[in-house]
Amino acid sequence: MSPRYAREITTEELGEGLDGFLRKRQRRLLGILNGVDYDEWNTTRNPHLKHAYSISELTGKVINKLEVQKELALPVKSSVPVFGTITRLAEQKGVDIELGALEEMLISDIQFILLGSGAPEYERAFQKLAARFPAKVAIRIGFNQALSQPDRGWL
Repeated sequence: MSPRYAREITTEELGEGLDGFLRKRQRRLLGILNGVDYDEWNTTRNPHLKHAYSISELTGKVINKLEVQKELALPVKSSVPVFGTITRLAEQKGVDIELGALEEMLISDIQFILLGSGAPEYERAFQKLAARFPAKVAIRIGFNQALSQPDRGWL
């Protein structure tokens, strides 16, 4: 968990009944800042990427993006920006705010991909968004290691 989450779970609101216990042991409660393992998440030698690329040679990034669009049944267009989120679907993660923002953003010529799971009401809300904007939104409930790779072309 992150340092912020370590603090949040010591509150009654987010402690799920364990907040008192966690506050008593707060000195031992440790949050680790989220980060990236650059050996695993490397675009030049990542086994999850079909096409490697680098900052000086971006062709593979474009090909990966087009393949992801095709895989997720979105229109295959190199010129369309693709935004994505990989997350636990919970209010704490701001997905309610994201849903509202997407309502306005999807008026533009963009595509959005979500990979995640969580609260059923948020899963349904994102699925309804995809039903309303099938040429712009692709939703995958659950986790998929290969699809979750950053810089696969859609993040």
